[in-house]
Amino acid sequence: MAGVCRVPVVEASQAHLLVYLICIFVVQHIKRHNIVLKRELGEGAFGKVFLAECYNLSPDQEKILVAVKTLKEASENARKDFHREAELLTNLQHEHIVKFYGVCVESDPLIMVFEYMKHGDLNKFLRAHGPDAVLMAEGQTTRPVELTQSQMLHIAQQIASGMVYLASQHFVHRDLATRCVTCITATI
Repeated sequence: MAGVCRVPVVEASQAHLLVYLICIFVVQHIKRHNIVLKRELGEGAFGKVFLAECYNLSPDQEKILVAVKTLKEASENARKDFHREAELLTNLQHEHIVKFYGVCVESDPLIMVFEYMKHGDLNKFLRAHGPDAVLMAEGQTTRPVELTQSQMLHIAQQIASGMVYLASQHFVHRDLATRCVTCITATI
């Protein structure tokens, strides 16, 4: 599977012409035996999401933690949508967008492999670091730290940056919500 993007290139001798260089991003295929499911993280309309270890994904590390999204319905239309989504995700590369590593299509269920965000979605993160969490933790040995206004603004700027990038790629998210935003680090 390959996705295509168009990158403008201006030649010095013909500055008035805009030439497009075609870049082909190939969807990486990951072997099923390189994916070891650890535990279920959640479930959506598409199927279940699992925490997994993925071997031989990076030359720097033998294994890395990843999130895998499974496709529960194996109809022909669902498979086509799966492949179309994988091609589209391959082209999306931005510091504030979860990294898409590739797919495993050797057998059912079909699997998409993503960067794992250890702090989960933004909804859970905000609830764990909001005023209610601080009040409910009274008397406990470890108290959550409430986010400052500056930290919340920083989170909003990162989300906006990701959305601007998606818009620049002519991509419409259609479901921007805190449950759809993942957190990389607790030290926002």
